[in-house]
Amino acid sequence: MYPTYPSGTQMPEVQRPPVPPQVKNAVRAMYAGAAVTVAGVVIEILTVGATKSAIEKRSPHLTASQVNAAWKRWPAAGSRASRSA
Repeated sequence: MYPTYPSGTQMPEVQRPPVPPQVKNAVRAMYAGAAVTVAGVVIEILTVGATKSAIEKRSPHLTASQVNAAWKRWPAAGSRASRSA
């Protein structure tokens, strides 16, 4: 019928070509961008209370809703997609 597959032999090792330097640099840039983004999120989480307190001190007549709206537009916070809406 069918010939038996040789069981004692091993498959040859496939040689991968070296990674081009441009690809290595692109990967490093992506990791650096991810690290900066994570650092920005952590800093923002840690400073949200102080930022809102500064807004309340500067404008004590604002309601809680207005403080939140002002915090979303705060210059130090920048424009982030997570804050829109």
